[in-house]
Amino acid sequence: MNTTSTAEGEYRSLLQTPTLAGLGPGPRLGVQPVEALSARLSELTRKHCQGTREADLLRALTLLWHDHLDAAHEIAQGIDDRDGALVHAMMHRREPDYWNSKYWFRRVGRHPAFAALALSSKRCLKETSREDQASKLIPAGIWTLARSWMLARKRSLFLRRTRCSHCWSRFSPWSLKP
Repeated sequence: MNTTSTAEGEYRSLLQTPTLAGLGPGPRLGVQPVEALSARLSELTRKHCQGTREADLLRALTLLWHDHLDAAHEIAQGIDDRDGALVHAMMHRREPDYWNSKYWFRRVGRHPAFAALALSSKRCLKETSREDQASKLIPAGIWTLARSWMLARKRSLFLRRTRCSHCWSRFSPWSLKP
């Protein structure tokens, strides 16, 4: 097994929770406390991360997944690029601070992770017999989180039905390499 596969597997193990992260701030059952996550993340980043930025993205995303929005926000504020803006946008959307998240989504622009999210979303929509929604969520095959979450705000139940854990896991430091 190569180093990237090992690192990705170890990272994914941190995302194992009984339920998916919701659009609300949480907390939900089964998330790990900040202290336990910090210890495991320190070990993981020391072994596998190439630099501080990658380690910070990994920390922010993992803390966000486990409903530690304030801790994720603090880290995301220090990542001054579109990856940091995306984490920042997702965090504000979960608060829910919809209008602030829109600002951060505009700063993201077109992110490289969106192509994988578009494919995953189409698969999720097909699995839930909602293929008719694809043209609204993924116009011209291009995923935009701002558009998706804007529509989800109107239909939060729809988003909960179509979100898949593999959609979230596609957004990892390994998928963010330029």
